[in-house]
Amino acid sequence: MAAPVGLTVRAGNGQVKLDWLAVNGATSYNVYYGIASGVTTTTGTQIPDVRAPLVHLGLVNSTPYYYIVTSANSFGESPASAEVTAMPVFPGGTPLPPASIAVTFSTGQNSITWPAVSGATTYNLYWSTMPITADKYSADHVVRNVTSPSTHTGLADGLHCYLITAMNAFGESGDSMQVCGGTGGIQFTW
Repeated sequence: MAAPVGLTVRAGNGQVKLDWLAVNGATSYNVYYGIASGVTTTTGTQIPDVRAPLVHLGLVNSTPYYYIVTSANSFGESPASAEVTAMPVFPGGTPLPPASIAVTFSTGQNSITWPAVSGATTYNLYWSTMPITADKYSADHVVRNVTSPSTHTGLADGLHCYLITAMNAFGESGDSMQVCGGTGGIQFTW
């Protein structure tokens, strides 16, 4: 029985889609993969008894994966196909904004926390002493390249409003929800 030919791969977010041409006489196929070049049927991790196309899920983004495929039937397994490689990646585009933001208001400083955003490489913290408009022009300040939790220090008593955006190589996300409040006062979110 012949080795599969025409093996193609297409990377996605945490996955790789493999496809190949059918081999006459094959009843199934075995995929072997690894994270280093030179995968063989003895060194690769086997995904047995599959058919084309195959979507290999649960992969780590930005890690190269190497694949070979063999055809099989009741008489045995064919030689391996040529090796191909693919690297799963986070889909292009700006990240989503943080799903939530929490602020602990204290005298002289406030602590701002938010959950990590998939695909974000850094965050921007916008703050103002009045509500921040959607275009952020009313924001007094932006602090770039912050991480959660972030402590905003040296503050006078009074109202402080905060929102967070996520950043990656493609740009800046939309705004998180906005939290406003102050020490001893009412906190509001929208």
